[in-house]
Amino acid sequence: MGRHALLVIGFDSEYTLDPQTNSNIILSYQYAGRTAKGTWSGIIFPDHARRERIKMVELLGRAIEDGRAKGLIGHKWPKVNVQRASKSGHHGVSVC
Repeated sequence: MGRHALLVIGFDSEYTLDPQTNSNIILSYQYAGRTAKGTWSGIIFPDHARRERIKMVELLGRAIEDGRAKGLIGHKWPKVNVQRASKSGHHGVSVC
């Protein structure tokens, strides 16, 4: 990525309430990315048996690696500017 290249990645998640524990069970995490070279997206399913929750840094890493695998991102790690929406559950990351 060049000096002024821009990478934008957005995240979302789907969850359901476990009535026995009154806590959320994460069903999936979704991401979508965009660079000047194109767009990509993916879905990650956590291990429900272990009630796994994936950390934001891992989600970001997986989204970036997917973009790299598709030839849309170079191999040099860009600067990261994380922006997070409040109640909506939507998260965005601007990387430049």
